[in-house]
Amino acid sequence: MRNAILLFVLVIIGLNGKSQTEMKQKSNLDSTELEKFLTVNHNYIKIPILKITSGHLLIKAKLNGVEGDFILDTGSGGTVIDISKEDKFKIKIDTLNDEAVGAGGSLSLQHSVNNTFKLGKLLKKDFEIYVMNLDNVNNALTLMGMNVVDGVIGADILVGNKAIIDYSNLILYLQL
Repeated sequence: MRNAILLFVLVIIGLNGKSQTEMKQKSNLDSTELEKFLTVNHNYIKIPILKITSGHLLIKAKLNGVEGDFILDTGSGGTVIDISKEDKFKIKIDTLNDEAVGAGGSLSLQHSVNNTFKLGKLLKKDFEIYVMNLDNVNNALTLMGMNVVDGVIGADILVGNKAIIDYSNLILYLQL
């Protein structure tokens, strides 16, 4: 399984033009070699992830200069902040209201632009986020005896920065 994941990583970042022998050699990389390969050769940054009791992946990030706790959600189309954290993160809501649709149904969604978002060394200026009620997520976390989260980091960051998640070592790699 480990070799299959590494092989997949190598294909994603553009080594699919290499011969199968070269691919097999690269697929035997350990985590230190993977880190060096990504950070030195392909301009990725390394960000630690914490796996919490619920099984979610938790990550620290800064929004508008304020640090918060975020769930890493590969299924979310964008970065979302809980509406109760609007003041904490100095978010200015646009007049645009929309609707988010997910596994739990649909919810009201508000829009905010001109934010700064920092995750490790990655800095996004004029960052667009969405604001919605995340009570369903936070209530479930509270029932499990865990702390609430401020929001969710979604595909806008992950896809936009060619994310690679090293689950076995709990590391998120993002390309700058």
